[in-house]
Amino acid sequence: MAEHESEISALMALAGQMRREQVQLRKVFNVTRSVEKANRVLDWTADVLHGWQTGLADAAIRRLSPLLCPPNVLAKVLNSVRQAFPKGWGLTPAVNDRKLSDTI
Repeated sequence: MAEHESEISALMALAGQMRREQVQLRKVFNVTRSVEKANRVLDWTADVLHGWQTGLADAAIRRLSPLLCPPNVLAKVLNSVRQAFPKGWGLTPAVNDRKLSDTI
């Protein structure tokens, strides 16, 4: 047994080193995964901001962007407005004909 003590010590040291390296690799993996998640969030944020930028630019030139107000939502709102008008009142012919870009 005494003759193998140095070999056993070397193997134990190697096993300890392997455990430390495994812990380090796990930390690197976790950091990498966190960075990937952060990148996905940043990409999503950039997409949302681009949509708002487009919508605000369209609003600045007096156009209603479908990114800010989708056509089906706008149609529901216009129908609600139309129903709320007093009898005999209505929307302009351009709105009734769905030529919204001329009036907005």
